[in-house]
Amino acid sequence: MFLWASAQVFAQPAAAKGYLYDSTVVAQKIRHANALAASPLFAEVVARLTTLQTEMHKEQVVSFGKDSSGITIASPIRSGNFNNASLPGIHRRFADIHIHTSEHPPSSGDIYGFSDQAIADSQYLRLIVTPQQTIYALIMVDPKAAIAFNNKYPRRAGIKKPQADGSTTFYQPTFPQELVDAFNRVRGWLGATRAQSLAYLLIKYKSGIRLLQRGEDGHFMMVHAPAE
Repeated sequence: MFLWASAQVFAQPAAAKGYLYDSTVVAQKIRHANALAASPLFAEVVARLTTLQTEMHKEQVVSFGKDSSGITIASPIRSGNFNNASLPGIHRRFADIHIHTSEHPPSSGDIYGFSDQAIADSQYLRLIVTPQQTIYALIMVDPKAAIAFNNKYPRRAGIKKPQADGSTTFYQPTFPQELVDAFNRVRGWLGATRAQSLAYLLIKYKSGIRLLQRGEDGHFMMVHAPAE
């Protein structure tokens, strides 16, 4: 079961004791995510991503941007492989969304890729939808902390695996072993979900990033980490 904090109330998780964040910033980012997700364009994009993933069993990704009048627009869908896809270009990109091929929450590659985007633009959003329509969002709450996190816990390059058809599958970057061990410890000892375990890493290791999940009412709320 997920542990939630609404946009108005942010209880400090025990696992993150001593690491405070600005609840005003978090609330503003949640409103930003809610506004995008409430648009008819967003619903249309999610439906198209879901259809293509079902047909192709590959990740599909769309970028959101703004036209010259400030109206939100969406890029054409770009297909990837079973575990990653590259971002399509679009004018004034401010968010992206992709669909996973499993029910897993954002991956290590999603975290590092989002960090690269959001360090440059702290308002940037990354959204992830699963085949069963669970929707997650990543928000940046502290770019300086994100820079420090990337320096202290640099990504490990993903492997390249040749395929029988002559193509090459590129696996996404992974967390360093210390974070992998922490993730597995929280899942194994505390019985946390994958999303809770990821929220634990993001808070405990001061990533500057927070994980949101869209509730049944259509609003995003923050996934909190379990206490050790």
